[in-house]
Amino acid sequence: MFCLRSKTAAAVTVAVWIVSLSSCVATTFQQHPVFMECIAEPSTCLNLVITDQALTGSIPTEVGLFTNLVWIELRPVLQDVEDAVQVNKLTGILPTELGQLSALTMLEIQSEGKENQLRGSIPSQLGYLTNLVHLAITNRLTDSYGLTGTIPSQLAQLTKLTYLDFQKNSLAGTIPSEIGSLTLVAELNLRARLDGGGLHGTIPTEMGMMQSLQKLVLDNNQLTGGLPSQLGNLPLTDLSVTHNFGLSGLIPGVFWDLQGPTPARLVLGFTQLCGAIPPTARSSVSPGNCPDGVSSGFCLP
Repeated sequence: MFCLRSKTAAAVTVAVWIVSLSSCVATTFQQHPVFMECIAEPSTCLNLVITDQALTGSIPTEVGLFTNLVWIELRPVLQDVEDAVQVNKLTGILPTELGQLSALTMLEIQSEGKENQLRGSIPSQLGYLTNLVHLAITNRLTDSYGLTGTIPSQLAQLTKLTYLDFQKNSLAGTIPSEIGSLTLVAELNLRARLDGGGLHGTIPTEMGMMQSLQKLVLDNNQLTGGLPSQLGNLPLTDLSVTHNFGLSGLIPGVFWDLQGPTPARLVLGFTQLCGAIPPTARSSVSPGNCPDGVSSGFCLP
């Protein structure tokens, strides 16, 4: 029984596929009816949306043939993440052919399940997708290491991005300074696995140019140095850097009066950041537990 729920057409030839789990079982990407129909008519394949269907196998390189594709969403909606039928068990690497989809505005691939083996690095060819608005390649469960390698500097070419999420993968290297070019990004999540290596080096001062940034999550990495004062010029409402034991130094005063649309929440636990919280602070602090046993997490006077 196929899981196909609808195929709609507009005045121009448009195919939009939406897949429902309903009575379906896991299937390989190549055998999925959505993929098979797109192979048959590549020019009509605009949206590849599989949000509650279990997938196995690798992402086929043939996706590069669907050059009119504007939306890819492989994000299972799960009732129980331990259900072997309902979770993705993707294998292999992200195909570099994704970089041929120049019309793409949405790319979200969410990995789930104990048997997920999606591996490899983030293809630098994604930097060719200059129409992307939303980019999320995430690893939701802690029993899979996910993607490795560095964050390609070529992603700085994605100047239309408003959302960037690589959380809970096993990325390494530094945060590229070129990321400051992404001035429309409102949410950036680079949270690492708690038991993984994580990103190292300092937080680039160039991130202070990301003038739309409201939520920044850098948890569980190996970042060092201090909080760049340049970040204090951003409209941040959430800043989380917990479990970066190498972060240290005084918290710049500008962070206590961040001018986001709502008062900011700072999560600074398990770092060596220090500073007295002024009584007039607009920002609230959630330090969490601290390795030195100080409940506040700060070097208060």
